[in-house]
Amino acid sequence: MRIEQLLEKKEQLQLMILRQLILQGGRVSAADLRKVVGLSRNAFEQYVSDLEYVCQVSQIPLKLLYEGSDLVVELPAAYNLMDVVELFTAESIHFQILDFLLQHKEFTIVQLVNEFMVSESSIFRKIKELNRLLAEFGLQIKNGQWQGEEAQIRYFYDQVYRFLPNKLPAYMQITSENQSFIHALEQVLETRFSQEAVVKISRWLGITRKRLMVKKTQNKKIQQQIRPFLENALYKKIDHVVTLYFSRTSLEVTQSESMIFYAFFVSNYLLEEDDAYHFELLRSKKLPTAVVDVYVRETLLLHYRPRRLPIEMEKKIGYHLARIHNELYFFQGKIEQYQRDHLLNQQKRLLGSALSQLIDQLTELALKQMKQPFNPINGLHLSLPQNYASVLSMIDFYLMDNVKIGIDLTGVWKEPFYQLLIAALRPIIGVQIEVYQADRSYDMILTNRAKQQAYIGQPLIYRLSEFASAYDLETIKGWIDRLKKTNV
Repeated sequence: MRIEQLLEKKEQLQLMILRQLILQGGRVSAADLRKVVGLSRNAFEQYVSDLEYVCQVSQIPLKLLYEGSDLVVELPAAYNLMDVVELFTAESIHFQILDFLLQHKEFTIVQLVNEFMVSESSIFRKIKELNRLLAEFGLQIKNGQWQGEEAQIRYFYDQVYRFLPNKLPAYMQITSENQSFIHALEQVLETRFSQEAVVKISRWLGITRKRLMVKKTQNKKIQQQIRPFLENALYKKIDHVVTLYFSRTSLEVTQSESMIFYAFFVSNYLLEEDDAYHFELLRSKKLPTAVVDVYVRETLLLHYRPRRLPIEMEKKIGYHLARIHNELYFFQGKIEQYQRDHLLNQQKRLLGSALSQLIDQLTELALKQMKQPFNPINGLHLSLPQNYASVLSMIDFYLMDNVKIGIDLTGVWKEPFYQLLIAALRPIIGVQIEVYQADRSYDMILTNRAKQQAYIGQPLIYRLSEFASAYDLETIKGWIDRLKKTNV
């Protein structure tokens, strides 16, 4: 699910216009944009004008200008697209219904009609639209109440409110009440949370308190999922804090509260790497998520053999995989910020073909080990390749500049040939490329010379066949992947 799906059609199209401008460098042909969003010229110009006006009156200094046949966007450095997304989301009727249901536990149609000053038919239509979106999360709104697992309801709300950092209700912010719980958790876990972690925990606690006002909730799934974790050291500590803290309030809670909070806790980057590694050493290797972590990590590390990554890098890999797999195990659905396909394609382009294939292999392996058939509407399944691409990018950044390439060209076309090779190969992570210099050693030499040269250090020599041919470039990228694995 995209956060924009909570918006009206007009706002969705306005954001599409703005996103296309940003993705394409800030300037796009107005005629091309009209085709993308499917609007007539008059409607397009009105949408652009309204978008600029709404942002400016909301203190977002966005400017949309026509320069010739192009539409140009100007946005100060202190602002970005997500400021506009937050503005539109907070004012959308879909979000306001969700927020009302969190505040009041349940509603009647008459209440919503009076609250939002819209017709009954509009309310029914909006709820129907919401339920189509909520299906991804295994949830629905029926008879004015939430239907579905309690952990999923809170997870969904947490996903939504992540996009509203400047418009959070007071009870989701860092209040003294939330700080009291966080300090107790820090003491028991013997850690210190980052500011980002404190913000996440406060938001979750605010949602939790509102949901605790609902007397009847469904917790069967989390009770089954958590069963293997009951003897886990981290779970026991969290259970102690949650039970003790809520026993001092007027709220009635069950053990399910510890279970739900544990699922949230391990599905987010709340502990620092060293603290997370400490608890990883204490956990049973038979935990469902631990098994998946091992399978995926070993498959990943096998790709880089015979090179062995240092223990610090392996710890970092484990840290990221644990969060990915915990969220996949305990929850379903995801509200995404970026265009998934665009982001994944960019990541795969930088990683190269061999690592792109590994991403698909890891995704299939994880879902198989989790016993989760691929679900094309589950955002967590769809974003899994993206998550693994991020881990692989992290490893490639660590290995950066390990493959040194010298370009040794001759002939009248050598300068444009050199520029084309640089443009094609420099974006690849972990590659250092330059014009060949006789006093330096390289892992690989790209040359169009007919006669074999004597190069320092016996590098791999690749003789180019054509002027930046697709065959040459793909073959070179394959050799780069192999050299990355073997370099010390």
